[in-house]
Amino acid sequence: MKKVVLILCLIILINILTNVFSNPIVSYFINEFTIDKTGWRLELHPINIFDDSLSLDNCYLTTKMDTAYFINGIYLKSDRYTIITKTELQSQLFIDFIDTLTIYFNENHFADRLYFGIPDFDIPPTPKKGQSICLGIYYNGPWQNHRHYLDNTPTIGIENDTLNAKGYIDGFIKDSLNNPIESVKIIYDYTESPPNIIQPVYVETNSSGYFSLYDFSIYKRLEFQKEGYNAPDTLLQIWPDSTITINIQMHSVVGITEITPSTISSFTLTQNFPNPFNSSTTFIYFLPGNEQVEINIYDEKGELIQKLFNGYQPKGEYKVNWNADNLASGIYFYELKTSSMKISKKCLLLK
Repeated sequence: MKKVVLILCLIILINILTNVFSNPIVSYFINEFTIDKTGWRLELHPINIFDDSLSLDNCYLTTKMDTAYFINGIYLKSDRYTIITKTELQSQLFIDFIDTLTIYFNENHFADRLYFGIPDFDIPPTPKKGQSICLGIYYNGPWQNHRHYLDNTPTIGIENDTLNAKGYIDGFIKDSLNNPIESVKIIYDYTESPPNIIQPVYVETNSSGYFSLYDFSIYKRLEFQKEGYNAPDTLLQIWPDSTITINIQMHSVVGITEITPSTISSFTLTQNFPNPFNSSTTFIYFLPGNEQVEINIYDEKGELIQKLFNGYQPKGEYKVNWNADNLASGIYFYELKTSSMKISKKCLLLK
């Protein structure tokens, strides 16, 4: 009888954990990468794994044009930062300045991947001399997110830090007559605050139309908001210990439609951004009431590829970051499903 009760308790616990932590915890291995006069160096550090030690025997690295196996006897441990160079491989591995570095475990099992060379969302540029690409993991509500940022002071062999890994964006915002516009919101990120409300992260222009923001050296989308004005979003790469200056012209809007409560009281699923995307993308949805929610990914044939979320959510707005590193290029559909409705939208994955 005690065994039956124990099994039932275990099943209940698993169900609770499944609903609460519906966004699966992703494992990472590639922690830092740099190229200098001695060649390339790769730092491996297993994150979010349950094994204390992982052998790299029969494991290998690939680039767009090459493959090389690790030499025997290398073990990854969660309390150690393992440095890989050409001497830890059984053969030379050619790495280009625009490339995709992937680590595979036994039987072609994908472990982790790093894109670099073309600044884009989640794709850092090729590190310059004295720079490295670092992995940063952060949590936004129930969602686990990651960023690859440039660092001017590499920490190969030790824990990543954020020193010398941020830069400035500043500039002026003016109207078509070159007059400064005050109190323009420059949104450069989003965060989730309880209870599951998406909040923008922004700075505002002063009376001279000037603004300045400081953030990680990653690819950013800037949105400009001011009642009565309009300007397109701006995409750019922030560089560490540097300042990028931009000048934005906002145009007057003839009329603005206020979003009334009745307008936003229905289910909403936004188009993902960016789209097309390379490895990860984001979409936002709104629930007008408490709902049992499913978020699913389907391929072009309509086959279920991935279940991103399945659980209860209260009324509110939600942001989803979907990582499609392990999927091939093509058309996919993301679906929001509740007990009373279903909405799906198409997106394009390009690698």
